[in-house]
Amino acid sequence: VETKAKIEVITPIKSMTFTTTNSTIRVGKDLQLKLKVTPSDAYMDTISYTSSDESIATVSPNGIVTGIAPGKVTITLFDSYTETEKTVNLTIRK
Repeated sequence: VETKAKIEVITPIKSMTFTTTNSTIRVGKDLQLKLKVTPSDAYMDTISYTSSDESIATVSPNGIVTGIAPGKVTITLFDSYTETEKTVNLTIRK
């Protein structure tokens, strides 16, 4: 009897920091959130972004925020592997 198994080694994220310097987006414009993780080879497939109010701003799976309407919104990044999250507050202007 022979068995084969694929083993994948996952390097967990130890820390996450948003390095985006702009906290304001205009309606209809995009902002790419920049994220610094350590270690640099950490497994990134377990992260997801969410917007506190998608009528004000949406966020793509890659961290691109699009301004929809004027207001304030919180973008949350969640790592399901380590169950940690980081947030960034943004203002959407006309």
